[in-house]
Amino acid sequence: IIVPRKKSNPRSSPDHLQSSMTPSIIRKPAAVAVSVSLSKKGGAMLTHCHPNVTIPTPMKDKSKEEQIVRCTKRLAPHATAIDTLIRALTAIRTDPLDSKYRTVDKTTIGYQQALQDKPGAQDLLLAMNFQTHGTTQLILHPNRVDMALLYLGISALEKAQQTDDYRQSKQNIIFQKEMKAIHQLTTASTDADQQETVKRANFLSQCPSEQNAGSGALLQCKLGDHSPAIKRKFDADDILKDVIHWIGAHGSAIPQKIQSQQWCLVDINVYPITPIDTQLNMDKTLQSIGCWPSGRLEVRPAPIHNNHTTNHGRNTRALGTATE
Repeated sequence: IIVPRKKSNPRSSPDHLQSSMTPSIIRKPAAVAVSVSLSKKGGAMLTHCHPNVTIPTPMKDKSKEEQIVRCTKRLAPHATAIDTLIRALTAIRTDPLDSKYRTVDKTTIGYQQALQDKPGAQDLLLAMNFQTHGTTQLILHPNRVDMALLYLGISALEKAQQTDDYRQSKQNIIFQKEMKAIHQLTTASTDADQQETVKRANFLSQCPSEQNAGSGALLQCKLGDHSPAIKRKFDADDILKDVIHWIGAHGSAIPQKIQSQQWCLVDINVYPITPIDTQLNMDKTLQSIGCWPSGRLEVRPAPIHNNHTTNHGRNTRALGTATE
């Protein structure tokens, strides 16, 4: 009896396994080479299609002078930060060995109120050779004090104080302090408070009676950041002077500040936001100047360049505005 010999499977032979693995091993570096080649081709294509595109130089790689100038420009709208940095750098220049201003603790209330989250503040300190220590400190070691850098930094910060952004920020700080003091005059415990109460009552007596529920329209006005907006209802034929008297009932000094153009009244429903010309519109109805039936007003410090105000008599939001 002849038993037929079983044919061997060439795929299961060790030689075949080795031969089948070899191409895969060879293909791996080939695949990497292809991807690198494609990457190079993509970069070459980008350079060919956009020859003028360049990656900007990181701030840390720019010259110290350029870093300082850029940081102070970013800080210009933050007057408190500018003033704080000038005071600190001047103190270091006066006495470089005094460690009081050479060590900045970011956990203190002073740092958090003046410098924290202010764009350019920490970058400026780093440009002045401060070094980070952990996550809460910036330290300028005595051997890294550079008088030339201090001069550049102080000069750039003083130049920032001459900008409109800085002056507007400084004006707003003063405005908020004055408005906060006005809000605190609510009790009749002193003679000044009693006089303020009488003045506010006089302004309130000149206001029209508030409309009953279901009639009139709600008007609100924001008086600084330290108190919620005041609200009450007005009728369409009530005039802007009535609103000024109503505002005076919440602070007797506010109407005079508005009339003298130290402060201004703006309608934040109108864009761009510009001051209302209270002298021109004082006797016009709320409907005609666009503050009825939805008026959202705010008292603010007058802009630095107050070259124009909004004549709300020509406001397209005004329901009583005639079309030409």
